[in-house]
Amino acid sequence: MKKLIIAIVALCTFGAFSASAQKFGHMNYQDVMDTLDTYKEADRLNKEETASFEETYVALQQKLEKDYTIYMASQDTMNKYMRQIEENRLQTMQQDMQALEGAYQQAIGNIQERYVGALIKWLEEAVEIVGTRKGLDYILYFDQTNPTMWVNPTKGLDVTNEIITEMLILEKSKPILTPGG
Repeated sequence: MKKLIIAIVALCTFGAFSASAQKFGHMNYQDVMDTLDTYKEADRLNKEETASFEETYVALQQKLEKDYTIYMASQDTMNKYMRQIEENRLQTMQQDMQALEGAYQQAIGNIQERYVGALIKWLEEAVEIVGTRKGLDYILYFDQTNPTMWVNPTKGLDVTNEIITEMLILEKSKPILTPGG
């Protein structure tokens, strides 16, 4: 029993010693991304696509609602053929709106695939470069606008600026080519 207690104490002491020997760094994810032209371009394209979609979708939705209101008010005075033509037209408008939404989702997906994939790859490389250079065991990511974990900025080693430097180097050395380029 005495040996078991000594073993547990030794294990706890060793565990505490090894945990305290680990080196942590942290970086502000949003600060890193905000310095990259590639990120800014992806954000710009995403906002443009969204604005264009919303403008078109709202216009189609208003037209559909207006036409549906007119149809409902006048359907009793229409013969069965005119009613069928009008119902088909309204259905086609709904299908067009669904197709528009699908095209929007695909366009946003293309932006994400093209830009975000490269940004993540660059970030992984930059973190590895800086972490190795600084001899860090861990680098924690945090984002002030969307905190997923809390990092005390006065503790640990803030490597945000070094990550930014490495990301800028990677962005310049591995540019995303324009489609078809």
